[in-house]
Amino acid sequence: MVLHKKGEELYSTMETAMTSGVQSLCRPLDAAPADGTLFLQELLAKWNRHIKAVNFTRDILMYMDRTYTPTNHKTPIKELGLRLWRDHIARSDKIRERLIEAVKRQGGSEDDELVAGVNKMLAELGEGVPGLFFPDGELHVTGP
Repeated sequence: MVLHKKGEELYSTMETAMTSGVQSLCRPLDAAPADGTLFLQELLAKWNRHIKAVNFTRDILMYMDRTYTPTNHKTPIKELGLRLWRDHIARSDKIRERLIEAVKRQGGSEDDELVAGVNKMLAELGEGVPGLFFPDGELHVTGP
């Protein structure tokens, strides 16, 4: 499609689909079980599916991402996926509050693995994102 001058249409459709996909995750996460461990499991499962989908999309649209995206000053697919998660999930007040509370309650080895997963997710979302959740740097995990 890019070769046939349909890059804008392809990019716009992909961006709309990714945005819709991330927005559709907010409500289920808001309604996720109140139990901290179950919430963290649900959040990380959705994060892992999101990242997998972003990577598949990037692989499929590699030509567009390498040619159309930079020359037209568009956000690369991977960065777009991270930004959408940051804007719609990580910056959701309700989700952020639940995440902070769930991490503060962690206690067992299973919880340590979940907190390590959250730590990895927040780090991957970019500089400054972990500070949105834990401004005093209280997210410390020695697990995997």
